[in-house]
Amino acid sequence: FKKQWVNMPESPLTGILGIDARIPKSDMGVGAMFYVDQMHIISRIGGMASYAYHLPLSKKIPHRLSLGLSLGFIHQRFDFENATVGNTADLQLLQNSSEGLAFDFSAGINYKIHGLNLGISMMQGLNNGFLYMSSTNDNISFINSRHFLGNLSYRFVLGPKKNLYIEPSALIRFVPNAPVQVEGNLLFGWNNLLWFGGGYRSSNNRSSTSAVTITAGIDIKRHVFIGYTFELGVDNQLNSSLGAQHEFMVGVRLGGKNNTKELNKRIKLLEKRVEEDIKISRDTEEGLQRQIDSLGNIVNENSTKHDKIENKLQNQVEKLLHKEKEIISNEKEIEKLRELVKNHPLQYKKIGSLYFENGSYKISNDSKKILSVIKNVIEQENPSVKVYLY
Repeated sequence: FKKQWVNMPESPLTGILGIDARIPKSDMGVGAMFYVDQMHIISRIGGMASYAYHLPLSKKIPHRLSLGLSLGFIHQRFDFENATVGNTADLQLLQNSSEGLAFDFSAGINYKIHGLNLGISMMQGLNNGFLYMSSTNDNISFINSRHFLGNLSYRFVLGPKKNLYIEPSALIRFVPNAPVQVEGNLLFGWNNLLWFGGGYRSSNNRSSTSAVTITAGIDIKRHVFIGYTFELGVDNQLNSSLGAQHEFMVGVRLGGKNNTKELNKRIKLLEKRVEEDIKISRDTEEGLQRQIDSLGNIVNENSTKHDKIENKLQNQVEKLLHKEKEIISNEKEIEKLRELVKNHPLQYKKIGSLYFENGSYKISNDSKKILSVIKNVIEQENPSVKVYLY
């Protein structure tokens, strides 16, 4: 929802409602948007249905190309009866209200690698319009001109826990027979929960209508996010006449269980188990070393027996050292899992149960077979995904 130039009567008012979702087990998505524009005597109602395809370019790094296409309609109405005119006898005036319906499409392409996003898009691609007849039977046309947009942004991840980011972005807009409009923004965020920033936008016509913007938002339990943007004109005279602009955004995520808490519990349990294993390993190694030292005192009495026992104990020590390396590797996996939970909290959900052997932390053979089947199914249906079993 956006209200422009609040000091001006009948100032532009815009409302947009949209929804989008991924097609399960695919690299495609669909969406829909419905919008309303009210600009004094001009009112527009439109709707768009969208389709997107994401093409992975690499299995090892986040590297992809995305293509999008939207098809829809525009219903436009001119309420000429409520127009404010200086000369009511002007023959070019349109006396009655008129309305029309036209179809439209938009398209875009976006490239992403790590934190870099680069995109180009086109809106109102048909460049169609509406024809009206004046009192002198002259045709008067209203054209929905094509808009060409280019955007560039990069997210820098900061902090020891990688939960802070700074994202500069730039946007350029070109409309035939109008000045090129440029916009720059700088966004700060924390843990994908809070963000704030500001920017500057140049004029889009011959007068000085450039403006500065301030934006802020919050994500509530990763299910609802709320945002607000305040916009103020740079030109003092124009700003005092027109006033500021306000924009509100509310988003709701539907479906898809949020298992972040459950995953964090599993991480903590795994950390505790690793710590216990390390302690047991160290205690056992110390006990074995004491036995080795004690056996050294009786080497002269039974050297043959001592050699066998020492070799056996040494093998046990090597096994324990190997186990320690596995524990250290598990700690690294914990860190990787933390990153996955933080960056992709909605991609994990519970799909079954595993069982352990009685009195042991080892997974049963039946559960291992189930895991192997799940691994094969996921990799066959999602070639870009690689599943590892430890």
